[in-house]
Order: sequence, then structure tokens, then C-alpha cells
Amino acid sequence: WVDINTNPVYETSTPSKYMKLTLDRDPATYVQDTYVATLGGLRTGFIVLDSARGGGVPVGGSANDVNSSFTRDTYNLSSSPVWGSGTAALVTNGTTRLDGLRVDGRATGFNGGVQVLSFTTTGDAQFWFLGASRARCERLGELLFFNAILSPTNRSAVEAYLLNKWTAKTAPGYRVPGERLAQSVTVDAGTLLDLSGATGDEFGNVTGAGGVRAATFDVLPAIGGSIGSLEVLGGDLALTVVAQGDTFVAQPTLAVAGALTVPSNGVVRVTFADRAKAMRIPLVTYGSATGSGLSQWTLETSGDVPQGATLRLVLTPTLTALDIIAKGTLILVQ
Repeated sequence: WVDINTNPVYETSTPSKYMKLTLDRDPATYVQDTYVATLGGLRTGFIVLDSARGGGVPVGGSANDVNSSFTRDTYNLSSSPVWGSGTAALVTNGTTRLDGLRVDGRATGFNGGVQVLSFTTTGDAQFWFLGASRARCERLGELLFFNAILSPTNRSAVEAYLLNKWTAKTAPGYRVPGERLAQSVTVDAGTLLDLSGATGDEFGNVTGAGGVRAATFDVLPAIGGSIGSLEVLGGDLALTVVAQGDTFVAQPTLAVAGALTVPSNGVVRVTFADRAKAMRIPLVTYGSATGSGLSQWTLETSGDVPQGATLRLVLTPTLTALDIIAKGTLILVQ
């Protein structure tokens, strides 16, 4: 399908040539014979169009064929209603939407830009020619026709897909994976924020007395203060040690007021952005740890690792920390 973005031949051909379904990019062979003349049995349709030239007659239709279900009165004026006075009642009595919003196609026109037109008919409809104005007013991007009425869920999903693909807009009730939903979110006590299907960019930070579930630590938003509980379903834990005044801290901050639940084993990966001194650096704080917590997790380090020092994970009932023990340190055990 050669659409409005990939068909330079259509833009330079004579105005009498139709906007048609063709893969022909050669002006010498781009002839009027290759159009789709008719298509019947239509019950649901989706048309991506650019009405910068008025919109034309996007689904075909002409006074030359009284059996066509679709017409448009002023095809070179974008604000002219989607459906003309000669459009069949099975179309106008059906449902018409622009960019997913229901409109009266007998009164509402296009906006002069790229839009998704969709319709559901009350009976079998047919079009006659694509680009029936013969004036190159139609600029079509993508066409989908069905001989059945789609369910509301499937219909809105197709609209959302086309809207995002062609206009980069997000339809109401949908989101693009990774799209920022809110800069911050507060989880109330007794509620759960389930991020098991998240990508990591949905929220800037999270706080509150409620619980958070995440597929991995990587998709967990920054924790503002603390959260009530945290359940991580898989993956490893990556932290960065940076200098902060005369001490060193691990980022991001992971503070859980209640229970921390993690897989029985994994890897804690610590990257040293700055060379830390001998000390104990808290990595995760929590009210309690479910099961073995992080006790069976292994430690991997990289970056500006303190030379000659021994590094190890240390666990207490409410803390997982990184111990940096300088070479030559005397440890007294009582």
C-alpha cells in the first residue's frame, strides 16, 4: 500500500488520476486502470486521511453510480460534512467517529489535518472508487474494512492504534507503553499499585502507606520517602554509590516501611561512581523481609571500586547494606 507519506508519483501525476491501492511508483505505468473500483459488504471501516486539500471523498462514492453508499457534497472543503446529502441511510444511521470520538457525520467535517475516520453501518455498504473526486483532494494513509461489526473493545483498539501510529496522539483510555502517566503518585494505606506490567517511565516517583508490586527493581519509580510494602517479582537490583558531602550513599533510595518481598536469589549490582571510604552503606531499608529476603543474593561491583578493600552484603532484620572493609582492618569478635 502506497500511502500519503510514500507515494511521490501520486503527488506529481495528473489530477484526473485516482488515489488508489497500488504499489506502482513509476509515473510511466501509474495508470488509472489500477484503482479499486468497488468493494461491497462493508459494515465497519477505518480510514486515515489528511484533509489539507479538503479531504475529497475518502471512501469513494459519486453521482455516476447510484449504488454507492458514500458521498460528500463539497469534497475540496475540509469543513464540509463527512457524509454528503446522497449518502445511504445505512451509513448515516450508523455510527461515525473522528479520532475515536462519536460525531454526526451529516453535520461534522474534517479539521484540515490528519485524522482517523471510522464508521459502523446498519447494513451492507459499498464504495465506488477510492479518490472519487478525481481532483487529488484525497490524501489517504491507511484503510481497514470489515464485513462485520466489530465489538466496542476491538473497534476502539483499532482507532487507538491508528491514532497513535499516524498522529502520535493517545486515545482516551489507552496509553503507549512507557508513557508518563503522572509525575508522582501516592499509594494510600490498604491499596496496591501494581506495576507488574510497567516499563519504568509511567510515574516519576511513588510514596505512601500502601503497597507496590513491580516486575523488577528497574521499573520501580523513585521512592519519595518510603512506601508501605514492596514486592518485586524478578530481576536484579542495580545501585550506584555516589559521594554526598563527607559520606557516600547508594542510589536510588529504597525505603520500605513494611514488608519487602523479593525472589529467593538474584544479583545486587553496585556501581561506584565515586571511590568510597571504608564504611557501611545502606542499600535497602524495610520493616521486615519475607522469607530469606536478600540473604541468598550475590554481590557484583564495578566502577571506581575501593582498591584492596573487601566488599560484602550485610543483612539485619530491617536492613541490607554494603560493608566496605579496608585492607588491614582489625576485626574484634567478642
